[in-house]
Amino acid sequence: MTDKNAHTHRHDPTKTGGRDTGNPDTPMHTGNYLRAAREHKALSAQDVSQTLRIPEKYILALEGMDTAALPPMSYALGYIRSYAHFLELDSQSILTGFKRDIQIQNLKKRQIKGPRRFFTYRRSMKLPRGFIPAILLLMNCMALAIWYNMQSTTLNQQNRLSNIIAGEQTLSAEAIPEENINDYKLIAQNPSWLKVVNERGQTEVSRIFIKDEIWYIPRGNSHKLSMRDAGAFIIILEGETLRPLGGWGEPIMNVNLDEWYAQSSNTEISPEPASNNP
Repeated sequence: MTDKNAHTHRHDPTKTGGRDTGNPDTPMHTGNYLRAAREHKALSAQDVSQTLRIPEKYILALEGMDTAALPPMSYALGYIRSYAHFLELDSQSILTGFKRDIQIQNLKKRQIKGPRRFFTYRRSMKLPRGFIPAILLLMNCMALAIWYNMQSTTLNQQNRLSNIIAGEQTLSAEAIPEENINDYKLIAQNPSWLKVVNERGQTEVSRIFIKDEIWYIPRGNSHKLSMRDAGAFIIILEGETLRPLGGWGEPIMNVNLDEWYAQSSNTEISPEPASNNP
């Protein structure tokens, strides 16, 4: 079926400055070029629709660049390629021109409606470059400072304890009693504190004894003992191991060693024999 009012001339927009010579007020676009080529062949939109099996409404929408009436773009591009090939036109050039005209239409619509502000991100919401590495570095520095402070506190406590022990062990070598079989021999079984006061009320030693450390106390001089753990020391006299002054973990204060030995053995302590030297 042919259109009786079809024009008999071919229009090339590249030679007319982009406008239809029949109507100078109508801007020339790819759709007008297709319609001009169809009319030049004396074909109606219905003829093209029946031949290409493309709905007539889509043929008219392509010629009128009515994007709202077109199917999805993938289908529209396929239709326009078939349409151009049917009209014996360069399908690639028609496709390129159609895409360009669609972009121009969309740009004009944006200019009329104003710039679109949907799905735009504000620059103020973006994090500065290097922000996350800086935060990680700061967290590592804080963790290192906390660890160093804990280590320093532990070291200070150890040094303080060492100073206390060292201060209690300042007794000179001359003040340590010499070994005598008739003296009480105290041997530390575990680290523990021991204080020995002589008959004149003078402190001979007051410190923490380490394991297996020995201290001698003269017999018959009424020395008084104080211990943090009475079970931590064993007492030996004349080669015999005496019972402890108390149980494990039991503290004692100012226990007269001679009186304790006399009560535990039910014997009186005899004074040391006098020397035969004049």
